[in-house]
This record gives sequence, structure tokens and C-alpha cells, in this order.
Amino acid sequence: MDVVITGAAADEMLAGYPGDYLAPFLRGRLQSADLRGFVREIFKNTEIAVARSLVSVALDGLLTEEARAGAGRWRSGESALLSGVLSPAVLAAPAEASEPAR
Repeated sequence: MDVVITGAAADEMLAGYPGDYLAPFLRGRLQSADLRGFVREIFKNTEIAVARSLVSVALDGLLTEEARAGAGRWRSGESALLSGVLSPAVLAAPAEASEPAR
């Protein structure tokens, strides 16, 4: 049995936060050559500044999935909370993909 400790609740399960989904969404627009949609969505988002959105898209394209997850934990403050209760060895261990629950 696998257990995930993230604090994810209804926000994440239903829609999440713009910082979680905006960069991959915008990267998808670029990959599909939808430049007009990319620009429209960057300016339509009122929660994240345009410059920050552009940096997020660039980092999203450069970082591995594990690095992006680590950045998300740092940004949310989750890493700081977990460092108070988990050993450094556990925190430094790479994330492993698990099989879906049956």
C-alpha cells in the first residue's frame, strides 16, 4: 500500500491553483503552435503576472517532473513543514512512481 503525504484537498482535486496548472497548460499551447491562444491566456490570467507566467513556462519546459514537483512543494511551504517531521534522508529520497490503486 502506498501513501502520499501532500495535503492535497478539494482545491487540488477539483481545479488546483493557477501556479499548478498554468505553466503546463501554456506550454501545451506553444507545443501545438497556438501562439494566439498562448498570448490570450497569459493576459487573461489575473492571478499571476505575465512575467512570472513566462518564467514558469520556461522552467516547466526545462525541469524534470520531479524537479517541478519539488519546486511546487517549496513554493507551497510544504517542504518547510515536512522538514520538521521527516528525516533528511527521507526528504532527499527521489520520488518513485507507484502503481495505481486497484
